[in-house]
Amino acid sequence: MAALPVGSMEVMGPHLPVGANYFIAKAVAEELCRAHGGFCLPPVPFSPICGAKERGGVGLDCQTALDYITDAVAEAHENGIRRMLLVGSFDELYYVTAEIFQEYDIPLAHIDPALIPAAGPGAGEHLRFTALTAGSLALLGEEELLNKTLEANAKCLMSGGYRAPDDCAPISGLLNVVPSEWRSGVFPHFYGKDEYKILPADGVDAEAAAAAIRAWASDFAGPLAALAAYAQVFPRARYDRGMRMGGVGYGE
Repeated sequence: MAALPVGSMEVMGPHLPVGANYFIAKAVAEELCRAHGGFCLPPVPFSPICGAKERGGVGLDCQTALDYITDAVAEAHENGIRRMLLVGSFDELYYVTAEIFQEYDIPLAHIDPALIPAAGPGAGEHLRFTALTAGSLALLGEEELLNKTLEANAKCLMSGGYRAPDDCAPISGLLNVVPSEWRSGVFPHFYGKDEYKILPADGVDAEAAAAAIRAWASDFAGPLAALAAYAQVFPRARYDRGMRMGGVGYGE
């Protein structure tokens, strides 16, 4: 089994590192491999993003991301990897997983770190994501960046003035988007000044969040066992499909 973390480079909040999603995907992928065997592939740092690129974000258009991830998964499978996990939180990754699954019959699953209750059940989105970032940095041994994140969170809480956007893409901004940007999926969110998707949050506990991530990964045995069962069935399915199409079966 191999896990491919897919991160993003975007500004999620005034207190968070630009690569927060990158660190989260990497930490969760490594914990899944540590708990259940397998290895973690080098992370994909970029993905399609629709947020505040003018603040330092770097995104790919959807087709480029699809081609890159598809080629990486197909090559890994061709070279003997029988199960694959795509770990990341950007929405399109679910559809990328489905498309690869249907096209290549590769046993793979999309793991969304957003499902991890890093700040405990019932925590709001801002606390959950900030805690998930802090816990991931702790697991990766990124102590300097973790300390900077916690310090920035405390400072932003004291200063205040930040808010979530009421409308990420107001009509006044969308009128300036050219059609090619819509098709490529890289149109901006048009965040206003001091607007961020994730706001500073009180009660962030990096150690508790790291423990929650590790426990969540350890409890993932059931879905991975199902994926292993699929891996046993798929070689025959590929052979049957090849014969039905009048070609040479992949199972030979």
